[in-house]
Amino acid sequence: MSNPLPNPILLEIPEELFSERLVLKMPRAGRGPIIFEAIEASLDELRPFMSFVHVPISAEICEIDLRRDFAAYILRERITFQIFSRSSAKSTPIQASEQSLEQFVGEIGFRRLNWELAKFEISYWLDSRQAGKGFMTEAVHTITQFAFETLKAKRVEIRCDSRNTRSRKVAERSGFTLEGILKNNIANTNGFPADECVYARVPK
Repeated sequence: MSNPLPNPILLEIPEELFSERLVLKMPRAGRGPIIFEAIEASLDELRPFMSFVHVPISAEICEIDLRRDFAAYILRERITFQIFSRSSAKSTPIQASEQSLEQFVGEIGFRRLNWELAKFEISYWLDSRQAGKGFMTEAVHTITQFAFETLKAKRVEIRCDSRNTRSRKVAERSGFTLEGILKNNIANTNGFPADECVYARVPK
C-alpha cells in the first residue's frame, strides 16, 4: 500500500494546537519540574493504569523524558503535547503566549503512529487536580481534529484497560466508538493480564 503522506519528517506540524480553553504545546526543555509535580499529585489515580509511575521518577527524569519526546517529535516518531489551560477563553492563537498560560493540565499525544496506513493511537494522562472540568475531553477532540485535518488520518484509536472508567468516558464523550474488548490483551501495572478496550474514529 502506498503511503498517503509525504515522508513524515517533511510534514509541517504546528508547535501549538488551540481550543476554547486549552493550548497544546510541543515539548520544550524546562517543563520537567511542573510535569513531575503533576505526577506526584496524581499518583493515586495514575498508579493503577500508567506504567511510567512504577519506576523511579524525579524532576530530572521528567526533564530527560521531555527532551526525548522533543527529539521524537522532530523525527515524527512520537507526537506529544503538554496541555495548558488558557488565561482567557477569548484570546486568539496569536495572543496566547507562554505568559498567558494558567496551569499545566496533563499530556496527550500519539505514541503509536502508523504512517503507512495513516493510523494513530492517542494516549493521555491528566493532573488529577484538574479533573472534572472536561479538559481532557476537549484535548482529545482537538488532537483528533488535528489528526484528520493535518495528518490526513484514516483511523484514530484510543486503547485502555477496561477498568479505566475515566479514560473510557473521555473516549465516549469525544465521539469514539467502542469496537471491542480484547480479553487478556495487555498486562496491567502489576504484570497480570487485563482486558483492553479498543475505541476508534474514522473520517466522516
